[in-house]
Amino acid sequence: MSSPNLADWNPVAATELREMFGEFADWFLCGGVSIDIFAGRQTRLHGDIDVGVYRSDILNCLHSLARDCVYICDPPGTVVHWDGGGIEDHVNDIWITSPDGTYWILQILLYTDHGDNVIFKRDPAVTWQKSAHTIECDGYRILNPAISLLYKASRGGFEPRDAQDIATIIGCYASRENV
Repeated sequence: MSSPNLADWNPVAATELREMFGEFADWFLCGGVSIDIFAGRQTRLHGDIDVGVYRSDILNCLHSLARDCVYICDPPGTVVHWDGGGIEDHVNDIWITSPDGTYWILQILLYTDHGDNVIFKRDPAVTWQKSAHTIECDGYRILNPAISLLYKASRGGFEPRDAQDIATIIGCYASRENV
């Protein structure tokens, strides 16, 4: 099966993810959609939807999906059909197609974990507890917005959407009591 063009996205709605993953529940929303949920409103248009999964859980996650729809981003910027085997440590992104394979519907971001800790991929000396990695918000488990800030701030060079996301997150924290 050939993969869609890298730009052909029709993201699945966040409301459909629970059904899509079935019994696999150890995922969390990331990226712009998670920031929208944290803000309680749509902050900008999103061309994709990102779900985070701990590296230790990725095979359970992928086995909950249709194998024909799973593509490994290796190297970054390219996609290779998943062979059903293990995922190399250097792989950080996995893309999922629609059932008919005509467009991308989901990006899975891998977060390296070790026991109860998450390891920051840009500096392995930086870690935090899994219990701080996600928060519950509006019925979803989402990436802690403070961690979204860490990733956006450490990327080097901002895209306009990064500045908007950072302003949204800081504004939400500033508007909450006891922050």
